[in-house]
Amino acid sequence: MPKLTASNVPAYSHHKASGQAVVWISGNCKYLGKHGTKESREKYDRFIGEWLAAGRQLTPAPEALTIAELMVAYLRHCQSYYRNSDGTMSREIERVKLAIRPLAKSYSRTPVAEFTPMALKAIRKGLVDADLSRTTINQWINSIRRMFRWGVSEGMVGEGVLHALEAVEGLRFGRSEAREGEPVKAVDEDYVAATLAHLSPTVADMVRVQLLTGMRSGELVKMRGCDLNTTGNTWVYTPSKHKTARFGHKRAVYFGPKGQQIVGRYLKPGTGAFLFSPAEMDLQRRQLLHSQRMTPPTYGNFPGTNRRRKPKKCPGARYTSASYRRAIATACEKAFGMPQEYRKAPKGETPAAKALRLANAKEWRNKHVWYPLQVRHTAATKVRREFGIEAAQHILGHASINVTEIYAEKNAAQARKVMEQIG
Repeated sequence: MPKLTASNVPAYSHHKASGQAVVWISGNCKYLGKHGTKESREKYDRFIGEWLAAGRQLTPAPEALTIAELMVAYLRHCQSYYRNSDGTMSREIERVKLAIRPLAKSYSRTPVAEFTPMALKAIRKGLVDADLSRTTINQWINSIRRMFRWGVSEGMVGEGVLHALEAVEGLRFGRSEAREGEPVKAVDEDYVAATLAHLSPTVADMVRVQLLTGMRSGELVKMRGCDLNTTGNTWVYTPSKHKTARFGHKRAVYFGPKGQQIVGRYLKPGTGAFLFSPAEMDLQRRQLLHSQRMTPPTYGNFPGTNRRRKPKKCPGARYTSASYRRAIATACEKAFGMPQEYRKAPKGETPAAKALRLANAKEWRNKHVWYPLQVRHTAATKVRREFGIEAAQHILGHASINVTEIYAEKNAAQARKVMEQIG
């Protein structure tokens, strides 16, 4: 049996006992017909071509494939397909895993050929009972169907299975038991200002920048000096990665005088270092504490002696969208006085008491905590009210496939003029 390496393929072999041509892959023997014939060599070429197209993986027969095997193969495909422009893994994989988790829980051992529309509806009913919003449920069900559609393209799923699943319509507004998700609303600027005092100086400046520019939090936390063009009256930030990059869309964020004043304090021109860095903020905090030290330097600890050798967690080189959001949520809890009994579990807390405490905490946060996406909506509302929908569309990066290059250039010029006045 030939050994597989990264460079070779299984050989066309002769099975002497039967006179058949065979090819061996991972211990499996594929008979190709009479050895040495044109037909057997053509069958060998087709088999090897399909094997290479499947990523050097054997494709099980549709009637023998289980849901678990299909999910494993699909996740392997997603890990190579959902990649950012720099080769890093996209967050889409986490969304796929969340979507297929209910499928894995109830139907992992079910043959693919036996997965019916009623089974898909049963999964959907479970998501409704779990109190997910209607739009989220539709997205997850579509992700499951997308997996089966991929399976059809790979010869792992029969076309009839997919055709039956596509007959299951999505949940319609007002015609299902699923709850409707709350639309994202703009947050009042006075409400934001009340929170800034409880944020670190760096995160407070990040909020101010987002309020001026309306950029996404993912674009904000990844700002680098090398991505920023500081020539001219209006600075232009071109993110190396952004939400719509996979569609070939370009993204530009414009900074007027107010934004330039804030970003200029963190600017590291010509470098790949991130502008807003928790590690730098922590270093500045330690230096400030050291400058305020009252104990003589020859007594007590000195810098570096009271550090853990292997801390479980260290400040990162940049914020993430999640850490930025959590910092704002914590500041809101301090600014608007979240009751202490909601924050900390008492000793001997029963499961029922814990569930009630968490429910009360969730209700309080829904009323008092705002998030970065709401700041983006606030900026959009302000620009649209004062300068029109077209200016807001370009400033926020809401590009459309049908938008022409001329239309984008006109919007770009208008965005520059807008940000010179308000940014």
